[in-house]
Order: sequence, then C-alpha cells, then structure tokens
Amino acid sequence: MKTDNKVINIAKEFSRKPWPRYIKDGQNSGEEFYNKFLDEQLNSLKKWAQLTVILDWWYWYWPSFLSESFGKLWCELNKSWIDIFEAIEFITDEDPTLINRIQYAVSTYDDKKENNWND
Repeated sequence: MKTDNKVINIAKEFSRKPWPRYIKDGQNSGEEFYNKFLDEQLNSLKKWAQLTVILDWWYWYWPSFLSESFGKLWCELNKSWIDIFEAIEFITDEDPTLINRIQYAVSTYDDKKENNWND
C-alpha cells in the first residue's frame, strides 16, 4: 500500500532559474532536472502515494524547461498527461497559470519530438 509522499522543491533543490531544454544549451536545463530528480524518483514512484513538486520561489520557467522535464516524464511513463496529474501534485502559490503551462508542455511533447520541433 502506498503511504509516503515524496516532495521535490525545484528552487531549493535544483535552481531558481531553470531555463533551457537540453544540457548542451546551458545550466539548469529540463534534461538535467529530469536526469537528477524525475528519472530517479519515477523509478521508485510506485512506493509513494504521490510525488509533490513545489514550483514556487523561481524567477521564470521557460517552456523548453517544462517541456523537456515533464514532457519527457510523460513519455517515459507512457501515460497521458491526465495520468501524470493524478500521480504528481504541482504546488504554486505564485503563479497558478504555471499548472496550465505544464499541462500544455506535456500534452504537446510527443508532437514536438516526432516533428523535431524546437522552442
């Protein structure tokens, strides 16, 4: 039975300035965040009732960062974005529109990869 809740605070544990999509494009990328936090956590996600991601105390989340970190998560889980939002609780008191931006980044991630789009 799932009883624990894993919490990741992006600003405190990763960066207050998350920016590019790929590691090759600069520091604090979505790819780096995925590799350091989400990939490791998702391999163990079945142990937790929920994964909580705190999005506050940041300067700006670029769409490329959101797409690569959470879009890649969606692909790796092979689930729809609705399933991701059941498994992960995103918390922000600073910008409620951020949740919608993550939903959009996740829902369009597969299309971007298949068509080799860049943002």
